[in-house]
Amino acid sequence: LAKPVDLRELAARIEVSLRGRLPRQSAVMRFENASADLALARLLRDDGRIERLDAGEVALLRAFQRRPEEVLSRADLLSEAPAGRDDALERSINNRISRLRAKIGTEAIKTVHGGGYRYDPVRPRPGA
Repeated sequence: LAKPVDLRELAARIEVSLRGRLPRQSAVMRFENASADLALARLLRDDGRIERLDAGEVALLRAFQRRPEEVLSRADLLSEAPAGRDDALERSINNRISRLRAKIGTEAIKTVHGGGYRYDPVRPRPGA
């Protein structure tokens, strides 16, 4: 890579070089009434509707997927899912999470007062 290094290009090249060396995670997260396909950046609702997920929403979901049932602080989430210039403050993560929860219609992303947020994966219903 030529200097100055574009961080997105560096991240993409690292990801390509690590592909196949790391265990694969499912690209789909299941919620109460929808599934998020992180590879295709879309939300598939149980009623058949499809909505697009933006890059920030996908990054947040990937952060939760990598660390389920673990409390992630606002700083953790900002480092794993960097925000745009308008949302770069640590407290803005509250708004991002609130919008994400509303869009998905989930209670699987919990607020941990004084700690941050925790993703509790939705368990399949017996017989489903």
